[in-house]
Amino acid sequence: MDELELPREKIELKRDEKGRLLPGQTSLNPAGKPVGTLSIKTKIVNRLQEHPKELEKIIKHIISKEQALLFQMIDGRPHQSGTVEVSMPESLIELIKNVATISGTDTDVQKEDSE
Repeated sequence: MDELELPREKIELKRDEKGRLLPGQTSLNPAGKPVGTLSIKTKIVNRLQEHPKELEKIIKHIISKEQALLFQMIDGRPHQSGTVEVSMPESLIELIKNVATISGTDTDVQKEDSE
């Protein structure tokens, strides 16, 4: 065993059908986040509640300098389409048609070609 490797004991874990650990199991991260540790979001909220002038500065900055961000926060981001237009060289299109014809899946290629 290498000096840097720690001996690992074999732990038998019981899981449900979705692979989640069943209650009462040994933690997989025993040195994880200590109980009572605050998230960064909670820390920011607490800080701004204790120092409301800082919150006012942030709001004034967003209104004056970051209007696009402000509208995204209010309205949400615009919907983005999942389709992308791609142009291909004719030789590649012919290759795809040939492969489709050989494999027997050329009906979709012909439909698209006729449109």
